[in-house]
Amino acid sequence: MKKIGKIFLIIVIVGAVLYGAFMVFVNPGGFVDKSTLTNSYIDNLTKTGVCADHFNEETQAHCDSMTDLLKGHTVVVVSAIVSGENINLTITVDSAEMSFVVSFVEVEVTGLKSTFNKTYFLIDFMI
Repeated sequence: MKKIGKIFLIIVIVGAVLYGAFMVFVNPGGFVDKSTLTNSYIDNLTKTGVCADHFNEETQAHCDSMTDLLKGHTVVVVSAIVSGENINLTITVDSAEMSFVVSFVEVEVTGLKSTFNKTYFLIDFMI
């Protein structure tokens, strides 16, 4: 019985090491889907660092302004329709409906992480 326990423990340790290596070296550092990125931004409006995680570095000031305006309100995604390279996003803020065009930038993935994902997306503007 002790031998089976030791083998099981070794398998668990090797599995944990492999999973950790995958998360560090292969898992993408950003969003690989535009819709997931857009929904994640809306869902995480109240969290610290939402702009750094979701927006292009050059347009984070735009994000800060948008986030400050939407904080404290109930924001719900009504629809997110892909239109070419952009997404036409319709949200409700409290009871008012608003529409935005969300544009994206592609960030090239380098190193070992580029094996499975060549690029990931960040929001450029919400107009």
